[in-house]
Amino acid sequence: MVTKSKGMLAGVSIIAMVACSGDGGADRSDDSEKAVALRELGALTLILGGPRLGPESESHTLYFSSYPVGGPSSDCDAGAANAEEGTRTRRLNFLAGSGNDASYTRYTFEDCALANPAGLQNGQVEVGHIGEYDPLDPNSTFQLYAEYGGNSGPFVLTTTREEVAGSPVAIEEQISGVVEQKGDDGRTEVGSRLSRTTTRSDGYWLEWRQGADDGFFFQARSGSSVDVSGSYSYRSSTCSGGARRVHTTVALVTDVGRGPIGGSITISSESGDIEFTFSDDGSGMAMLEDGSVVNFSSQEAANAFESFGC
Repeated sequence: MVTKSKGMLAGVSIIAMVACSGDGGADRSDDSEKAVALRELGALTLILGGPRLGPESESHTLYFSSYPVGGPSSDCDAGAANAEEGTRTRRLNFLAGSGNDASYTRYTFEDCALANPAGLQNGQVEVGHIGEYDPLDPNSTFQLYAEYGGNSGPFVLTTTREEVAGSPVAIEEQISGVVEQKGDDGRTEVGSRLSRTTTRSDGYWLEWRQGADDGFFFQARSGSSVDVSGSYSYRSSTCSGGARRVHTTVALVTDVGRGPIGGSITISSESGDIEFTFSDDGSGMAMLEDGSVVNFSSQEAANAFESFGC
């Protein structure tokens, strides 16, 4: 049974970073300065507003981009999805939004099977907007939010991925937390605090957290210019992981499909800082804590963006 509404389906921007070169003796085959820097660089593809909620969600894109264009699907081929509409007073906690009536749609999934993308949804997701919202006008002023999970537990996605070689791999993701987004005249700001656990039938697992208890993970985008700041931590079956902080020292310039082509960003851990500076051809340099410099080509950067390494 599927209960559907005609309410607004809000989208938000999820910024996730999962790197593998840090504290705790992470497993890795190459500990050279360049390899370590490029592993950290590989995480930036998600920091810069990739559409996925972490590395396992390719088949469950929730349409979180620099401008909201969608939301969770309630078109179940089997199982149930209830979509309840309403209003309540809410403000954007992370982005200093106004405390006004929010129009929301609260989805409750019970073994909701999706054909495209294939998967199973369980749990609760609430998406809403404060004030007027025109999803067809990217330059409008808007305030949006999405909350994952509820009193009964996290929002859960279950998928099966066909591996290139070997048997299909079953994947379960448990997601809880909140993402908030506001826009004004083409500038979009996103604040988030999320927790996520991924387990796979082949033995891989990942525990990931974005945004601290006393703060949030922040992204601002205006055209091709991006600023980010915030904290994240992780551990997985292949990496001991650790805590990171990241911030742009000079606003990044991004190019669709190429990654950064300008600006600089610093990733910090207990081991020290790595500052990346990018050139307009996609190449760049990384300055390590000891002052040494590692140069990388545009192709090496592109290869790094293809892999999370953890």
